[in-house]
Amino acid sequence: PKDAARFNVEDFAAAFVRLDGGIILDFRIAWAMHPDTPGDT
Repeated sequence: PKDAARFNVEDFAAAFVRLDGGIILDFRIAWAMHPDTPGDT
């Protein structure tokens, strides 16, 4: 992310699915977020 110090959660997921007939599905997603934790003000 542009301001990496601001984020405290970063994750990535990927899936590769091969189907009949030579069809291939390739899914990729990545995200970063800065959630508030209980007690933060």
